[in-house]
Amino acid sequence: AASFNASAKTSARSSATDFQEAANSIMEEFLRSRQLTLESLTSEELITLIGEMDKSGVFEMRNSINYVCELLTLSRATVYKYLRLSKAADGE
Repeated sequence: AASFNASAKTSARSSATDFQEAANSIMEEFLRSRQLTLESLTSEELITLIGEMDKSGVFEMRNSINYVCELLTLSRATVYKYLRLSKAADGE
């Protein structure tokens, strides 16, 4: 049973790292492809970026909202609002 717990902890840790890596790579590609900086993003661009993160499953992991808030320097309320707006734009 001890080895099961250890592997469960490792897999939980790697999942946390996975969504962080996914969020980072999505953001980096988004900025690179548009030749933008994080600081220069408009609200519409942030909504699109958060929508891309959502489609990639970033927000399915626990605490991912907190990480994205830190990454994008946005409040939780703003990230949730942008997430809602991106889903509405996609007709979800």
